[in-house]
Amino acid sequence: MEVIAKDGVKIILGRSGEHDVTRIIFPLQDLERGYGPGTAELLVKRPGDTSPYPALIQTEPGQAVWSISAADTTAAGYGEAQLHYYIGQHKLAKSIVYQTYIAPSLSSSIAPPPEKAWVEDVLRASADAKKSASVASQAAAEAQKTADGIKDISAQVEQVQKGVEAAETAAGKAEAAVTRNPKIVSGTWHIWDASTAQYVDSGVKATGPQGVPGQTGPKGDPGEKGADGKQGPPGPAGKDGEPGLPGATGERGPAGPAGERGPAGPAVPVDDTLTYPGQAADAAAVGRELFNLTTKVGGIDKLVGGGIV
Repeated sequence: MEVIAKDGVKIILGRSGEHDVTRIIFPLQDLERGYGPGTAELLVKRPGDTSPYPALIQTEPGQAVWSISAADTTAAGYGEAQLHYYIGQHKLAKSIVYQTYIAPSLSSSIAPPPEKAWVEDVLRASADAKKSASVASQAAAEAQKTADGIKDISAQVEQVQKGVEAAETAAGKAEAAVTRNPKIVSGTWHIWDASTAQYVDSGVKATGPQGVPGQTGPKGDPGEKGADGKQGPPGPAGKDGEPGLPGATGERGPAGPAGERGPAGPAVPVDDTLTYPGQAADAAAVGRELFNLTTKVGGIDKLVGGGIV
């Protein structure tokens, strides 16, 4: 679960004893626009604690991410968190103090992650650094007072001034160690080295070992049917099939109408007897032939070549 930190809104961290299930997102765009590039660190005060500690955060483009671990959820109740934004060596901007809340649970007895011991070491180192800064400041004040009392002895003044400068340098380094909280780079904790004025790799891994894989969740419901795809291009033409068997002969149709009568043919010569060569004349046969002849030639009633006109 991810929660975005907003001004004036309580940040819910989860329930007591929870580990690595909630991420708090702190937007950095306003700080980057207002101050330019910088380094983000987070101080957290758990419910019941009297002093804050540096929480484990990771810087991503435009935001800082706080992964809530068991070390952050040891007790239920209200706590506080504040983002520190460092610009260069000497500038520091701070966010508002966010109110955090951890809900109670039936049991919070969970083994703390490996980084808890490291966080406690950082807290002890910060307390020692603050103490050193206080002692150095007192030494500087005493040295300055002594220098003021023996100004007439130049050698002693010079020696005291050197002591003052050394004390002030020690105080500045101690103060830097307090304000420069540890941070994660490439998976390991980097701490501030006052002697070199830069972060150095401590070699301590920032993440714990890989946990036991959880059980496989239930199978999800089938998704909705997707839209039909576009119709593909036409396929190649298939081969021609084999010729089919001849069909049965159909019934004979009705007779068509009679055609128009053709034109008359040419005149046919007829001999006197209208007999075939070598046959005797027959009056009855001659009459029939004459009748047929007149009918065939379109009603001609004149006999050609026989004398009838």
